[in-house]
Amino acid sequence: MENKITYELAIVVPCFNEEKKLCIDDYNSFLKDHPHCFICFVNDGSTDNTHSIISELHQQFSKNTTVVHLEKNIGKGNAVRQGIHYVLENINTNHIAYLDADLATPFHELQRLQNILKSRNDVELVFGSRILTLGNTIHRKRYRHLIGRVIATCISWILNAKIYDTQCGAKVMTKECATRVFEKPFLSKWLFDVELLKRLQHHHGDLTKTLEEPLKYWEDKGKSSVSWSYGLFVWWDLFRIKIN
Repeated sequence: MENKITYELAIVVPCFNEEKKLCIDDYNSFLKDHPHCFICFVNDGSTDNTHSIISELHQQFSKNTTVVHLEKNIGKGNAVRQGIHYVLENINTNHIAYLDADLATPFHELQRLQNILKSRNDVELVFGSRILTLGNTIHRKRYRHLIGRVIATCISWILNAKIYDTQCGAKVMTKECATRVFEKPFLSKWLFDVELLKRLQHHHGDLTKTLEEPLKYWEDKGKSSVSWSYGLFVWWDLFRIKIN
């Protein structure tokens, strides 16, 4: 596309049946206050009213948003990949991020991650981490936390790195990094974050160009889009990522 508009940050937001979790007022406020930012919504085959809601938002902020509509659900990882490719082909920006549609990680936290990335020439990817420490606020259901810690232990083994939380849906990276790690489709629908880090590790030989940053605020916004049955396959996905 010619005459691309330049934005300070492009954010990809994957959406699958988010009708009841989309915080439209928050999106409105952010887009009004940050005209230098761009949001690419990816409707991942939703069967509810998600497409209509994000399309109405796009009509209101046509210069700062777009909607990529997928007829069939392809999973969060490849939905994000579709959005990243749209941004790379149509938007001028140095920084690209992706964020969960329910804004469990609020916009101001994502911008803080971007500011950290800007200040670090030795880092190409900064990702949020839901570590509960003094001075921050992390609202997370206990059962999800316990399941997450078990999976996180396996992920640390796969990556051979001490990473606390790969699955937090808030990551910001340089355009060059996005071009590299989103080149090929992902094996896993939901553990693509692990594949992403594994690709970086394979490219650089380690993960020294990534930075895990504890979030100051994160809130569990309700029922996950991941079905309980996926728990039977998560270990197979981890194994496939390991051997590939």
